[in-house]
Amino acid sequence: MEYDHILKPFTGDSNFIYIKVENETDPDIVANTSKSIAEEERDPLEDTPPEDPSKGKVYRSLIEEDRLLYVVMAIENDC
Repeated sequence: MEYDHILKPFTGDSNFIYIKVENETDPDIVANTSKSIAEEERDPLEDTPPEDPSKGKVYRSLIEEDRLLYVVMAIENDC
C-alpha cells in the first residue's frame, strides 16, 4: 500500500499532500451524478448496458489525515 512506503514523520498539518492526484474528483459530485443516472426511466425489456468498473470511483490525493487514519487502524488491527 502507498502508506507503507512513506517514511517521513507526520507534519501536524491534516491537509498536507503526500501524493497529488491530477484527476481528483469531488465525492459529492460523483454521488449526485450517479443518482440522476439511476433515476432515468428505462424500458424493462431493453438489454442492460455493461457495467463500468470505474463508475462511482472517487480519486483523491493522499493527505496526512488519510495516512494518520491508516496508521491508527493498522495499530488497532495489530493489537
